[in-house]
Amino acid sequence: MTGSASFWRWVIFALCVSTFGVFPFNQATERATEEFSGQTEADWPATNVWLQAADCARRTGAWLTICEGEELVPIAHRALADDPGHALFLGLKARLLDRPISLVDVATLNIWLDFFGMLALAVLLHVAGSFIASLVFLMLGSGVYSAWVGVSPHPGLIGVASFASVLPIAIFLSGRGLVSGPVHVILIGLGAGLLGLAALFREPIGTMGFLISVGALLFLGWKPMREGNGEWQNRRWLLLLFVVVLLSWQAPLRLVLLARDISFPMQPVALIQTHGISHTLYLGLGTVENTFGIRWDDEYAKSAVHRAHPHVDYVSPGYYRILWEFYFDRVREDPIEVGRIYSKKAGYIITERFPHWAPALWVALIGLTILLPLGNRHHLWRTLDYEQAPWILGVVLVFIGFFILQGVMAHQSRQYSEPISAFMVLSFAILLEVYWRYQRRGGNTAKSGDG
Repeated sequence: MTGSASFWRWVIFALCVSTFGVFPFNQATERATEEFSGQTEADWPATNVWLQAADCARRTGAWLTICEGEELVPIAHRALADDPGHALFLGLKARLLDRPISLVDVATLNIWLDFFGMLALAVLLHVAGSFIASLVFLMLGSGVYSAWVGVSPHPGLIGVASFASVLPIAIFLSGRGLVSGPVHVILIGLGAGLLGLAALFREPIGTMGFLISVGALLFLGWKPMREGNGEWQNRRWLLLLFVVVLLSWQAPLRLVLLARDISFPMQPVALIQTHGISHTLYLGLGTVENTFGIRWDDEYAKSAVHRAHPHVDYVSPGYYRILWEFYFDRVREDPIEVGRIYSKKAGYIITERFPHWAPALWVALIGLTILLPLGNRHHLWRTLDYEQAPWILGVVLVFIGFFILQGVMAHQSRQYSEPISAFMVLSFAILLEVYWRYQRRGGNTAKSGDG
């Protein structure tokens, strides 16, 4: 592509960002102002703790901390089992602007998370040579990403999931030589930073991004390692990338908390700062009717642990260990009932539409899982000069699978699985570019130069 053509493509891309990005998200901000202006308390309990922590940060400079008189208390002792991202960034905003934080600020943070999540994926598509897909993604994605305005953490999770997907896509594109030179280094660095952000805002989503990134590294390194050929020498960078992936997943939260604990005198932290998997798994058995009598209610798990172990603190490490025991006790007690619970929740999710204008999820998944192997078998991607497509679609499918699994194991509510909508829009944008390239070739996919 000539420099002039590349320049004009960036101009068109920027115009689409302005039209389908900035404008809809400004409207979302106006809706947030109308809905939450004047409100001082949220229905979501953790949000009220974020506001307290932001006020403490404004007055003292201490982040992720609650001011109780002259004493600084770690936020983990008040916002129980809550991820720290929202509280951290709201506190930073309060400190920088030196003003109290309101519910409008909380909703606005979610809106900006979604905007930058959409923008990150659109830029990735554009840089990777999927120009048409990047424009389609902006056009269709703006309505999905800006639709949900709220003050719980959930409206921002669409953007957070988008952050988490950048690194595994960048790893595949770099590993297959589909981006090269400084571009692949920039994409890997951007993806690593965004994965760290995702882990701060939602630990399970950050874990999804970590696992898929590690899976990408294993996939890229397996063949040369197995064959023992010289190519393995060129794959040593995968080991370095593994370290980068691991650090981007774990280091941000640890460094943020370590810096806080060193900088400010406060109570020792005895409770877990993030979501606990065992807590979620145990209560996940109670999101539909069940013979165990379990309810999707934090107080239910808290009471169950307290009855068995009165001296164990809520959301302490011991609390989560006990809930692992409780969960596996239920599985051993009646595995058929556990299977019934999970299958019922899976049915709820796969019959939903993500987004609402799309076909039922199970239909879309069948279509994608058929297209990928058929495209490989018939050399569709190479013929269309679009070898980026199967790698991006593969990552999309795995992320959707993880969100289905999360809904099955935890809660089937749409508020937890809504990020699937973003990945469906991404897949639809890729498929439209496939169609555009096919039509540009005059509908001819006969192999050229493949033998």
